[in-house]
Amino acid sequence: AALPQIRAVTFDLWQTLMTDTEEQGSLRGTRRVQGTLQVLKEAGLALTEERIWKAYREGFRACQAIRAKGADVSFAQQIELFLNSIDPGLPSRLDPVMVERIAYVYGDESFLSRPPTPADGATQMLTALKREGYQLGLISNTGATPGTTLRKYLQQIGILEHFSVLTFSDEM
Repeated sequence: AALPQIRAVTFDLWQTLMTDTEEQGSLRGTRRVQGTLQVLKEAGLALTEERIWKAYREGFRACQAIRAKGADVSFAQQIELFLNSIDPGLPSRLDPVMVERIAYVYGDESFLSRPPTPADGATQMLTALKREGYQLGLISNTGATPGTTLRKYLQQIGILEHFSVLTFSDEM
């Protein structure tokens, strides 16, 4: 019997279509912490960078524990976990505009200021597959970078339009 014709191809993002390094990830973490500290200072809270780093690590571990149970964390939940690690109840006491600014620094600003690089040949491969008529999909865990930010990155590097379907873990 003949095999069915392949009509669609799915890809992972991290370390498949883009190459990231531990150093870049560390620089994003630093930007998240420093940016959060700046917003909280503007909100009148006197906190140390050390306290924000501790909360960042605690929030990361809390997300890992949830993921270890087979679930995932939305980006909004991740920000809430982070802020509650700084000070329990902080998200409800902060002006929502400040929470939005922290989310922007944590997601968009930190990632897009230190993005990974497209993997060698990725753009050419996607272009060739699309030209051959394949439907392309992307399935990706998101970690600390939300799907909305990853879409912006894919647009910036010129490959967003190749995909018919995008699935990010923080949105599922």
